[in-house]
Amino acid sequence: VASYAALATDATNLFQLDEALDWVRQAQALALPKAGLAILYQQEARILECKDDYISALHVFEHSLKLQDAVDVPQVLQHMDFLKQVLVSQ
Repeated sequence: VASYAALATDATNLFQLDEALDWVRQAQALALPKAGLAILYQQEARILECKDDYISALHVFEHSLKLQDAVDVPQVLQHMDFLKQVLVSQ
């Protein structure tokens, strides 16, 4: 799983965003605990944000939050940022 996530990160850093999405989605297809899957969904949301697909990013990020037992302040702020991006893009 870590290698898929690392490949997704590398592809994102090179702005190969479709490839990054492929890698992170391959990792999501593996049998993972909810916490690990939530991290991968957050990574996918950030990639979608880079693609200016704010609605999908918000949707995926919210899905990641539902998989977690608790949400921390940085995640709440990220959620608010995604909401703002959706509103501004409309």
